Amino acid sequence: MIAGTIDINGMEYKWMECSRSLNRGILFNPDSHQYMFRPNPHQEDSKYYNKHQEDWYAEAVAALAAQIAIGGWIAAHHIVVNGVDYTANLF
Repeated sequence: MIAGTIDINGMEYKWMECSRSLNRGILFNPDSHQYMFRPNPHQEDSKYYNKHQEDWYAEAVAALAAQIAIGGWIAAHHIVVNGVDYTANLF
C-alpha cells in the first residue's frame, strides 16, 4: 500500500492509495475525503504509473493538496501528473 502524510492549511492528513473497482484514487484522513481519478491512471499512463507508483502518487498528492488548500474539499479538482491531465472527483 502506498501512503504518507501531507500538510494542508496547517492540518496534517494521512493519505493512502485506494481503489474502487478498476479505478484508482486517494483517501485523506481525518474526515475520509476520497478522490477518484479520471482517466484511470492504471490505463491512461500505464508505463509510468505501473513502474513508478510511489512517484505518481507523490506528484498526485502534492498537486491535489495544493488545489485543496486554495479551493477546499470541492467535488472535483483538475491536476496534472506526469504530463497527463486528470480530474479528481470526490467520492
